[in-house]
Amino acid sequence: ILGRLLFSVYVRDLPKQACNCEINQFADDTAMHTASKSLPEIEDRLSNDFHCIGKWLSEQKLHLNSVKSKVILFGSRPALSQSPKLNIVFEGKPLQVNYVQYLGVLLGSHLSWNDHLLQF
Repeated sequence: ILGRLLFSVYVRDLPKQACNCEINQFADDTAMHTASKSLPEIEDRLSNDFHCIGKWLSEQKLHLNSVKSKVILFGSRPALSQSPKLNIVFEGKPLQVNYVQYLGVLLGSHLSWNDHLLQF
């Protein structure tokens, strides 16, 4: 418990590093999110804040885990079928996925419960 508490204190300034996105933290989980109708604007916001956060983490002698870092675009099936993939890359690896697990809940890009319920 003390390790998690100290980590939380150590990274409490992380949300201040994002200029374009909102940051939510719970224990050692962090989520960055933004909203826009413009896909290029979403890419710019996320890319810029990934860069700022990566720089700050480096200064704190920490690093972003590229295996656990994911990007997901939420929307309706028709809207997502017409939009291209986000071009967000970290350490040479594209980060966009169709579902992500956050705080024990499996979230799909269409925000249905199907993916979450199928895991039980």
